[in-house]
Parts: sequence; C-alpha cells; structure tokens
Amino acid sequence: MIRRLIILLLIVGCVFADTIVIKTERRDKDGAEKTYNSENSGEYVGILDAKAYLRTPDGNLKEFNCSDVIVIFDNERKPIEYDCSINTFVPKTLNELDIKKIQKYPIVGGTLIGIGGALVFTTLGKECGDDCELKGTSQSALEKWVENNEKFADGILDTQKIGFGLIALGGILVAFGI
Repeated sequence: MIRRLIILLLIVGCVFADTIVIKTERRDKDGAEKTYNSENSGEYVGILDAKAYLRTPDGNLKEFNCSDVIVIFDNERKPIEYDCSINTFVPKTLNELDIKKIQKYPIVGGTLIGIGGALVFTTLGKECGDDCELKGTSQSALEKWVENNEKFADGILDTQKIGFGLIALGGILVAFGI
C-alpha cells in the first residue's frame, strides 16, 4: 500500500513540475558527435552565475550551464522567460540542520584529539620511581642516577610531543570535517 502511494506521489510530482530542456552532446561509437535534447523535471528556482537551477523531487539542487539550456517550461508547459546574465536565484542560508547534513562526522580527527589528550594527561605528575633513586654515594651511582633521570625526562617529553602532535593533526582533520 505504502509503495503504491510513493509511486503515485512521484508520478504526480513529475507531472506537475517545471521542466528544463537541455542540449546534451555525446560521441557515438564511431566518434561522431551527436546532440540530444533531454528533459529534467523539478522546480525551477532561478539563475545564478550563468547556471540554471532545478530542485529535484527528492529536494536536491541540480545545475545546468545556461549555454546548454534550450527552454524552461512551467508546470503547464508554457515557456518561462529567463536571462542568464541576471542572477534570480539566491540560495537560502544554511541553518544548523543543513550543516549537519553536509558535514561529515569528524570521527577520525576527534579520536586523534582524544588519544593525544590522554597521552599528555598521563604524563602530568608522573614520577620516575625506583630507577631514579640515588643508591649509594659513589661516582658510578651518581652517574647512573643522572642517566636514569635524563631517560625518564626524555621519555616524558617524547610522549608529550606525540600527544600534542596527535591533537594538532586531529584539529586539522576536524577542520576539514574528517
């Protein structure tokens, strides 16, 4: 029942829609150029930057170069006058719902930011442990203690560099919507 209703709506929507007839040039098997006229149905919304715009029955905008447009008919098959040098179509401004539709989910970038933040967070207040305790008063014990402290500090610094790098990369990916 619902399937029949949808088909009926699509048929009725196409019957009472505006039509843009465009010239299409294609090459056949022999390489000869052939010109076809094709009709595209929907709601004619206007001209913008030498392109004619048609809103398809599913709500998407379709654009056609004005040089390819032969004629534009209204729903009663009467020609619509248009001038490709005058912009008559002003796209609506995007609202939050439109932006959410076009914006990709920035899962990768957000994940990298999260991992980078966790790496930096785990280095805060971290202590060296048993390796960094001074064991004895000899010169070799003192050298071993300095070496262990330097290794620990270098390890913390390397972890933080990786964390901040992941945060920066994640931020760039989020800016691109990835």
